[in-house]
Amino acid sequence: MLGLVTTPADDLPPTGGLWRGGFGRLFVADAISSTGRAMSSLALQLLLVTTMQATPDQLGIVRGAQWAPYLVFGLVAGVVVDRVRRRPVLIASDVASTLTWGVIAALAFTDRLTVPILVGLVFLAGSITCFEVAAWQSYVPRLVPDPLLPAAFARLEQMGSVITAAGPLGAGALVRLVGAPVALAVDALTYAVSMVLLLTIRRAEPVRAGVSADTSADTSAAPAPPHLTVISAASCAKARLGSTATR
Repeated sequence: MLGLVTTPADDLPPTGGLWRGGFGRLFVADAISSTGRAMSSLALQLLLVTTMQATPDQLGIVRGAQWAPYLVFGLVAGVVVDRVRRRPVLIASDVASTLTWGVIAALAFTDRLTVPILVGLVFLAGSITCFEVAAWQSYVPRLVPDPLLPAAFARLEQMGSVITAAGPLGAGALVRLVGAPVALAVDALTYAVSMVLLLTIRRAEPVRAGVSADTSADTSAAPAPPHLTVISAASCAKARLGSTATR
């Protein structure tokens, strides 16, 4: 999911301590929310075609709204996230995603969802994803020791590959079983579960050099490694492409 070059399994260091320090909960939270994204995208397509009777042009507009946040925010998301603590960004992203997809599900349940409203909400959800992905990739090094970083990113890539491959099957079965509005509500719930898991991570993030921990400026974390900031736009694009493909 994070779009990083991974190390072959034979070259990875022992990973006995990888799952301590909060990475295990971060991994599970990422897996749950990624699964929710796979369900919501397929549910949206089904909702547009079967319930809302959307035209091909309207389908294209909704798809464009999914990609537009990358064009608008992809290049700046990493820079913005680099100036603040990552964990609060991730928690706020999950809260915002829970509310956004919850509103979409509620409107779908009550037959009040229109294409213009959906376009706006999908654009909002995509914007949240851009900042969330940038925060994810720079938060991992704060939970995992440097020698274990290749293994950590490899596990995240493997998990993303599994969801990309199996996501359409599971999402399709759920949508057909319970319907698109329920699947959208489940997606909102996955973000809420992810938020709860992130709240349980207590590992402190470092502050910028020269900033006192007693000042209000403490909300800024130490800068992320330059390569993590550079790849934020590419990772955001991959996140949107991957979620579209799995839907």
